[in-house]
Amino acid sequence: LMNKTVVLIIIIMVLCISYLASQAIISNDQQFDNLWYIGLNHNTSELWPYLPADLPPPTWTTTTSNWLQMFFLYVTLLSNFVPLSMYVTVEAINFFFLYLIYVDIEMYDAKTDTRAAARSTNVTDLGQVQYVFSDKTGTLTQNV
Repeated sequence: LMNKTVVLIIIIMVLCISYLASQAIISNDQQFDNLWYIGLNHNTSELWPYLPADLPPPTWTTTTSNWLQMFFLYVTLLSNFVPLSMYVTVEAINFFFLYLIYVDIEMYDAKTDTRAAARSTNVTDLGQVQYVFSDKTGTLTQNV
């Protein structure tokens, strides 16, 4: 369940980032001449607006970023969208719990000389009892 959730979140993140990158490219192309404040201009000899005329013209950029650059820009901006460090931490804690089950003296059976062995990484369900089987006198039965 946890792996499917993470994959779903990553798919949603890629879709959101692709949409944002596409919209950024469209918006930059439509508003190119109004983006002088970030150094975009088709006319490379034009002076900076609102600055004295004796300053030399700046180095204008005549094209906007491509889609791949915008995609990675939004990957960087939305990197905390998926808390992968939390997912890794949860998995590390699960493996630590499995180790604690394996080395627990109280969970060792001397009669059969076996330790407790967790056969699943889903240790959050341990200790939850759903059914207790007993006979009519109240004696608990043992499954062998």
